[in-house]
Amino acid sequence: MKKIIDFLVAAYTLFTPQRYKEKRIEFGLWFLNITLAINGFSLLCCFLPIIGKYVKIENIYIYGTFIFCSFVVIAFSIKKALESFYLSKYEYIKSTFENIPKTIMICVVVVHYFTTIFLVFYCMKFLLCLRP
Repeated sequence: MKKIIDFLVAAYTLFTPQRYKEKRIEFGLWFLNITLAINGFSLLCCFLPIIGKYVKIENIYIYGTFIFCSFVVIAFSIKKALESFYLSKYEYIKSTFENIPKTIMICVVVVHYFTTIFLVFYCMKFLLCLRP
């Protein structure tokens, strides 16, 4: 799992333009954080009907507030975890993954974006179970 996250961090870092130099890792982590937070939101949408069944929430506005607060918590926790581990490891990422062609890195980023968008729309179908 660590190698997969290392590869995603490298793909998003090396996907950013060269002119940012040392800031590339920050931009890469920021974009990766957004997509991983949206993936976490998708998983939350899948499990929300099960959670609502046991918690017995009756008002739809409480679900919206719960989803928003959970999304913010997921995003900040992923951001802190990624930054604490990868922010100082730019040279490690650059040296380890610089042999992989840039076109493959771009393809990984584009496929990850499209997969994220598909998962969001697919998993939002599960929210229809919550309608009164």
